[in-house]
Amino acid sequence: MKSNLSAEIKWFAWSLVIYIIANLLFYSFITIVFKTPKCTISNQTAGISFVEKIAINNMKNLFMYILLAPIMPILYCCDIFITDYNLFSFINNYGLIPCLSKMDKHGILESINIAFYTAISYRLMVYFYKCEYRMKSYLKKMYQFRYHILLSIIMLLISAILEGLLY
Repeated sequence: MKSNLSAEIKWFAWSLVIYIIANLLFYSFITIVFKTPKCTISNQTAGISFVEKIAINNMKNLFMYILLAPIMPILYCCDIFITDYNLFSFINNYGLIPCLSKMDKHGILESINIAFYTAISYRLMVYFYKCEYRMKSYLKKMYQFRYHILLSIIMLLISAILEGLLY
Protein backbone atom coordinates (compact mmCIF):
# COMPACT_ATOMS: atom_id res chain seq x y z
CA MET A 1 0.00 0.00 0.00
CA LYS A 2 2.80 2.40 0.88
CA SER A 3 4.59 1.89 -2.44
CA ASN A 4 1.30 2.50 -4.30
CA LEU A 5 0.81 5.80 -2.45
CA SER A 6 4.40 6.74 -3.18
CA ALA A 7 3.86 6.05 -6.88
CA GLU A 8 0.68 8.17 -6.84
CA ILE A 9 2.53 11.08 -5.23
CA LYS A 10 5.39 10.84 -7.74
CA TRP A 11 2.90 10.71 -10.61
CA PHE A 12 1.09 13.78 -9.31
CA ALA A 13 4.35 15.68 -8.72
CA TRP A 14 5.48 15.03 -12.29
CA SER A 15 2.07 16.10 -13.58
CA LEU A 16 2.35 19.37 -11.66
CA VAL A 17 5.86 20.00 -13.01
CA ILE A 18 4.72 19.29 -16.58
CA TYR A 19 1.72 21.60 -16.10
CA ILE A 20 3.93 24.45 -14.88
CA ILE A 21 6.50 23.97 -17.66
CA ALA A 22 3.77 23.78 -20.33
CA ASN A 23 2.22 26.99 -19.03
CA LEU A 24 5.58 28.77 -19.06
CA LEU A 25 6.32 27.60 -22.61
CA PHE A 26 2.90 28.58 -23.93
CA TYR A 27 3.07 31.94 -22.14
CA SER A 28 6.49 32.58 -23.71
CA PHE A 29 5.08 31.68 -27.12
CA ILE A 30 2.11 34.00 -26.66
CA THR A 31 4.29 36.94 -25.61
CA ILE A 32 6.42 36.52 -28.72
CA VAL A 33 3.66 35.94 -31.28
CA PHE A 34 0.72 38.10 -30.16
CA LYS A 35 0.33 41.81 -29.63
CA THR A 36 -1.23 43.06 -26.44
CA PRO A 37 -4.97 42.50 -26.66
CA LYS A 38 -7.35 44.83 -24.88
CA CYS A 39 -9.22 43.33 -22.00
CA THR A 40 -11.30 44.52 -19.13
CA ILE A 41 -11.63 43.26 -15.63
CA SER A 42 -14.94 41.54 -15.11
CA ASN A 43 -17.41 43.71 -13.28
CA GLN A 44 -18.96 40.59 -11.76
CA THR A 45 -19.59 41.11 -8.08
CA ALA A 46 -18.68 38.53 -5.50
CA GLY A 47 -21.54 36.38 -4.34
CA ILE A 48 -23.30 33.06 -4.53
CA SER A 49 -24.35 33.49 -8.18
CA PHE A 50 -20.71 34.13 -9.13
CA VAL A 51 -19.65 31.03 -7.16
CA GLU A 52 -22.24 28.99 -9.08
CA LYS A 53 -20.99 30.26 -12.46
CA ILE A 54 -17.39 29.49 -11.57
CA ALA A 55 -18.22 26.05 -10.15
CA ILE A 56 -20.29 25.09 -13.21
CA ASN A 57 -17.56 26.24 -15.59
CA ASN A 58 -14.86 24.38 -13.66
CA MET A 59 -17.03 21.24 -13.39
CA LYS A 60 -17.52 21.25 -17.16
CA ASN A 61 -13.76 21.37 -17.57
CA LEU A 62 -13.19 18.55 -15.07
CA PHE A 63 -15.80 16.26 -16.63
CA MET A 64 -14.57 17.07 -20.11
CA TYR A 65 -11.13 15.79 -19.09
CA ILE A 66 -12.55 12.67 -17.46
CA LEU A 67 -15.13 11.73 -20.10
CA LEU A 68 -12.99 12.68 -23.10
CA ALA A 69 -9.73 11.29 -21.76
CA PRO A 70 -8.82 9.59 -25.06
CA ILE A 71 -8.27 13.04 -26.59
CA MET A 72 -6.64 14.48 -23.47
CA PRO A 73 -3.55 15.99 -25.23
CA ILE A 74 -5.79 18.12 -27.45
CA LEU A 75 -7.82 19.31 -24.48
CA TYR A 76 -4.64 20.04 -22.53
CA CYS A 77 -3.07 22.15 -25.29
CA CYS A 78 -6.28 24.13 -25.83
CA ASP A 79 -6.74 24.67 -22.10
CA ILE A 80 -3.21 25.90 -21.54
CA PHE A 81 -3.34 28.17 -24.59
CA ILE A 82 -6.62 29.79 -23.46
CA THR A 83 -5.44 30.18 -19.86
CA ASP A 84 -2.10 31.65 -20.83
CA TYR A 85 -3.63 33.98 -23.41
CA ASN A 86 -5.96 35.35 -20.74
CA LEU A 87 -3.06 35.78 -18.32
CA PHE A 88 -0.99 37.47 -21.02
CA SER A 89 -3.83 39.89 -21.79
CA PHE A 90 -4.45 40.70 -18.15
CA ILE A 91 -0.77 41.20 -17.27
CA ASN A 92 -0.12 43.41 -20.29
CA ASN A 93 -3.18 45.58 -19.64
CA TYR A 94 -3.10 45.85 -15.85
CA GLY A 95 0.32 44.63 -14.72
CA LEU A 96 1.66 41.63 -12.87
CA ILE A 97 0.70 42.71 -9.32
CA PRO A 98 -3.05 43.21 -10.06
CA CYS A 99 -3.05 39.88 -11.90
CA LEU A 100 -1.43 38.07 -8.99
CA SER A 101 -3.74 39.76 -6.49
CA LYS A 102 -6.75 38.44 -8.43
CA MET A 103 -5.28 34.94 -8.49
CA ASP A 104 -3.76 34.61 -5.02
CA LYS A 105 -6.99 33.64 -3.30
CA HIS A 106 -7.77 30.64 -5.46
CA GLY A 107 -5.10 30.23 -8.12
CA ILE A 108 -2.76 27.91 -6.26
CA LEU A 109 -5.49 25.45 -5.31
CA GLU A 110 -7.04 25.65 -8.77
CA SER A 111 -3.69 25.06 -10.51
CA ILE A 112 -2.97 22.06 -8.30
CA ASN A 113 -6.44 20.69 -9.02
CA ILE A 114 -6.04 21.17 -12.78
CA ALA A 115 -2.74 19.29 -12.67
CA PHE A 116 -4.42 16.59 -10.58
CA TYR A 117 -7.35 15.93 -12.90
CA THR A 118 -5.23 16.17 -16.03
CA ALA A 119 -3.01 13.48 -14.50
CA ILE A 120 -6.11 11.33 -13.97
CA SER A 121 -7.18 12.03 -17.55
CA TYR A 122 -3.75 11.09 -18.86
CA ARG A 123 -3.79 7.80 -16.99
CA LEU A 124 -7.28 7.05 -18.30
CA MET A 125 -6.14 7.87 -21.85
CA VAL A 126 -3.14 5.55 -21.61
CA TYR A 127 -5.34 2.80 -20.22
CA PHE A 128 -7.95 3.36 -22.95
CA TYR A 129 -5.41 2.82 -25.72
CA LYS A 130 -3.70 -0.13 -24.02
CA CYS A 131 -6.71 -2.33 -23.29
CA GLU A 132 -8.46 -4.59 -25.76
CA TYR A 133 -12.06 -4.08 -24.65
CA ARG A 134 -11.82 -0.33 -24.64
CA MET A 135 -15.13 1.02 -23.44
CA LYS A 136 -15.91 -1.59 -20.79
CA SER A 137 -12.38 -1.52 -19.41
CA TYR A 138 -12.28 2.27 -19.59
CA LEU A 139 -15.44 2.56 -17.50
CA LYS A 140 -14.02 0.12 -14.94
CA LYS A 141 -10.82 2.16 -14.74
CA MET A 142 -12.82 5.35 -14.38
CA TYR A 143 -14.67 3.73 -11.49
CA GLN A 144 -11.32 2.90 -9.87
CA PHE A 145 -10.49 6.61 -9.94
CA ARG A 146 -13.78 7.59 -8.27
CA TYR A 147 -12.11 8.79 -5.04
CA HIS A 148 -9.53 10.78 -7.00
CA ILE A 149 -12.34 12.40 -8.99
CA LEU A 150 -14.31 13.10 -5.80
CA LEU A 151 -11.24 14.77 -4.26
CA SER A 152 -10.86 16.86 -7.40
CA ILE A 153 -14.51 17.94 -7.21
CA ILE A 154 -14.06 18.97 -3.58
CA MET A 155 -10.94 21.00 -4.42
CA LEU A 156 -12.79 22.54 -7.36
CA LEU A 157 -15.71 23.62 -5.16
CA ILE A 158 -13.39 25.10 -2.52
CA SER A 159 -11.55 27.03 -5.23
CA ALA A 160 -14.84 28.26 -6.74
CA ILE A 161 -16.01 29.45 -3.32
CA LEU A 162 -12.75 31.29 -2.71
CA GLU A 163 -12.78 32.89 -6.15
CA GLY A 164 -16.50 33.72 -6.14
CA LEU A 165 -16.77 35.14 -2.64
CA LEU A 166 -13.40 36.86 -2.34
CA TYR A 167 -13.19 38.28 -5.88
